[in-house]
Formats: sequence, structure tokens, C-alpha cells
Amino acid sequence: MEKPDFAKYSESQLRQILTRIDKERFPDRVAEIHALLARMEAERPARIGTSETVPDDGPARIAGFWRRAGAFMIDVLVLALLGHLLGLFLQDQFEALDAWGRALGLVIALAYFGTMESDVFQGRTFGKHALDIKVVAADGTPLALGKALLRSATFCIPYFLNNVNVGSASGNIVFGTIQSLLVFGLGGAIVYLCLFNRRTRQSVHDLLVNAAVVRAETTNAPDLQPVWNGHLAVVATWFALATGVVIYGYSAVAHGALQPLMRVQQQVGTLTGVHSAGVFRGTSYLPGDKRVDYLSVNAVTNVNTSAEWALARRIADTTFATYPAALELETFSVTLMHGYDIGIASSWSTRTYNGSPGAWRDGSVPHH
Repeated sequence: MEKPDFAKYSESQLRQILTRIDKERFPDRVAEIHALLARMEAERPARIGTSETVPDDGPARIAGFWRRAGAFMIDVLVLALLGHLLGLFLQDQFEALDAWGRALGLVIALAYFGTMESDVFQGRTFGKHALDIKVVAADGTPLALGKALLRSATFCIPYFLNNVNVGSASGNIVFGTIQSLLVFGLGGAIVYLCLFNRRTRQSVHDLLVNAAVVRAETTNAPDLQPVWNGHLAVVATWFALATGVVIYGYSAVAHGALQPLMRVQQQVGTLTGVHSAGVFRGTSYLPGDKRVDYLSVNAVTNVNTSAEWALARRIADTTFATYPAALELETFSVTLMHGYDIGIASSWSTRTYNGSPGAWRDGSVPHH
């Protein structure tokens, strides 16, 4: 193997080579590198005293996708542990928040990521400490707290908005459209750029504040090359598709076969003890090509165990009155859910009552 010209390497590169070189196989090269480093060290005071600048160690090393993903998973586990510990002491309060529990989880996540990825903690969460990476600004310095919070909000909001149902507001087309575009449009764009923007690994939240994730040992500014126009075209197309899907979905709800089910959902949601509800109609196929058409209602409630059967009966009566076609189906089920979801942690207990419409009408559905 041809011997490298070590004189052309910077001090930082030579030190990195020392950590990887086979010292027993190439003792002469190791000695040469040490001699070059000693000479650089001896010449440094003279160079600093002149108008010449100290040689730069090169741009900061960009953190790879898997290192970032691993750090993020560690942070998710830290937040999940915190959420479950809080749930042990504040379960009743979390249940009272209902869908707004995710807003609390968002605040906790922003406090964690926004503070630790700022100059307050030198851009490093617990996960980034474990995998030796950090968040920096374009000049290589830690992000200011305000920018770090904005960056964190950009990637946290799509997750915490997912599956949020805030009662009457969820039926508002404006709220629903914004929610869907943030979850699917922004969320999808973030994932895409994290995976495929290999030049700098910057995603939407990084580009918004001109930040990057680099290896922790680097002190210089990262080499932030422009995002390839092809990636920008993909992101724009993704947003356009997400918008089209949202518009089509609302059109189907407003004018299609889903409208009767939406009326059931709205009526069940007004019952005392019900926080929110979801209605699903489908078909199951059993052995022997037997087809079973079913309707199910899932309701998040705040009633105690002794009152669950009575609430399930009220939900069934409301469903049959609002949607008479349900009486013609083979199976109708009611699932009552009791618990909380704050995004970073959740705890649910469920109970399902299942039977034919006739059994619901005469009260013979098993409930003990």
C-alpha cells in the first residue's frame, strides 16, 4: 500500500489517523505522525504572533441519520419514563384533561428539547450526549434558546396533533384541515428530509433556524450546502398531495356514505359521561366464506365501572335512533375507554360489549 504524504494533512486529521492506524504494522508512519504533530505544536506560538491565521481543522462533521435516530429514541424513552412517573401521581388530573392532555405533553417535550438543545445545555439532550452529537447554529455555536424552542416546536407539533379530538372543534373544517396538513404534510416532509437530505442531514426544523446536528468533538462551523432542488420539489409535491387528500376526505364526509356515521359520532359525543367518540362500520369474513357486517362505537368516558353498562346501553339506543340501518347488521359493539394520553405516555383500561342489535334491544348482551 502506497505511503500517504502526511505533511499534507491538518493537525486534526493526523490525530484522527493515530486513533485508527495499526501501530504494530506501521511503526515508522506512527513515528512520522508524532514528529509532524510535535513540529506543529512548536510552530504554533510563532504563527499566532504573526499575521498568519492558525490552520483550520475543517468544517464540523455532520451527524449521520442512524446516530441522530438513536439519540432521538433515547430521548423518547427518557420522556416516556418521565410521563409514566407523573401519571402515577397525577392520573386523575391527566384524565380530566381529556384530549388536551397532549397539549401538556407538548409543553413537556418543548421544555426538554428546546432547553437542552440550546446554549443552556450546549445543544445536547441525554440522547445526544449518549451518542456524542450536538445541535449547532450555522457558525458552529450553540443555538439561542428562542431558536431552539422554535426548532423543537416544528418537529414536535405534528406528532402531538396526531389523533387529537377536541370535541366540537374537531368538526370544524378549518381546524381539521390545519391539523391534517401539519400531521401529514409537515410530518412527512420532516421524515423525508431526515432520510434523504444526505448532504447536511438537515430537515425542515433544522432549515427553519439554520441549524445542524454535528459530532460533539467538532468546534468549527458545519459545511451547510444548499438543499438539492429535487428534495424541495418532493416536499412541495408531498404538501400538495396532502392538501388534496384532506380536501377529498372532507368532501367524502360531508356528502358521502360517512355522513350518517358522523351524525352518530356527534350524538354519542353529547351523552353525559362521554368525552369523545369514534364510529366504525366494516365487514369481517369468517371460515366458510361467512360474511359479518358490523358497527362499533369507541367512546372515551369518565364514568366508574358500575355505571359502564348503563352508559353502553344509552350509546346503543342513541346509535339505533340516529342510524336505523345499524339494526340490520349482524353485530354491534361498544368499547368504553377510561384513562389518559399526554403524548409522551398513556394509560388506558377498556371494556367491550358485543352482541346483535336484537340482543342490545332486549338487554341480553353479556355485561358481567
